[in-house]
Amino acid sequence: MAKGRKATPTEIKKARGNPGRRKLNTEEPQPPKVIVGPWGAGEATAAAGAILACDVPPPAHLDEHAAAKWRTMVLLLAEIRVLTSADLSGLANYCIAYSEVVQAQAVLATAGRYITNPETGMTIKHPALNSQREHILVMLRYEAEFGLTPSSRSRVKALPPAAQNPFTRNGRRPS
Repeated sequence: MAKGRKATPTEIKKARGNPGRRKLNTEEPQPPKVIVGPWGAGEATAAAGAILACDVPPPAHLDEHAAAKWRTMVLLLAEIRVLTSADLSGLANYCIAYSEVVQAQAVLATAGRYITNPETGMTIKHPALNSQREHILVMLRYEAEFGLTPSSRSRVKALPPAAQNPFTRNGRRPS
């Protein structure tokens, strides 16, 4: 594993205006973007090299809480143009962590935050508190990776969608 600071992706450097003025990696892998689009526009979108958010179902191994979070997050991340096909497994892990937080919260709501140890009679923290805390930290790490925290959002400027860029039509004005 490389030591030091984590490398900033080229797309983020471009969004920031390449403040270091260093040469950008032009050979960085470019996975297909997941975009928000009209239902049933799969053929046109696939030809453009993108995947529609509505065509990305939740993985089968997700439970009901995680699947619901998946549907919400796919649309949100596609809307802010940060989700690619390579990010889907990370998104699934985020949704699993979310589901674990929800389940731990349900246990804590019924059993309480503290329990009595049957062997010693002492009051201790419920083990679900540690589980909840660990999974919240996992969620925060993924949120930072996806640019969903205030500090990570402030570092990136969202680029306008290609459809609104006047130069995407090779200089021709819209008709």
